[in-house]
Amino acid sequence: MTLYAAIDGRIVGASHAAFGRAGINLFGAAVVPEARGRGVYRSLVLARWDLAVERGTPALTVQAGRMSRPLCERMGFVFVDAVRVFVDELTG
Repeated sequence: MTLYAAIDGRIVGASHAAFGRAGINLFGAAVVPEARGRGVYRSLVLARWDLAVERGTPALTVQAGRMSRPLCERMGFVFVDAVRVFVDELTG
């Protein structure tokens, strides 16, 4: 699922989520530079959390990179472990 955030009718952020039986995994969020610092990222996290609660699966995981991790930690997320991503040089 993809969610979008808008300010004054202009899309300034997007985020992705994958739903599972026990909860939701957040990944792939981005906010345009000129909208940063205005709560857009936090709103996108909250919207996805609200969807998980609505579905009765209020468990949340986040795949956060170097830009998102500090924001997520300020929101109360705790680092558990790193995920390695492998790319096949022939296809990727």
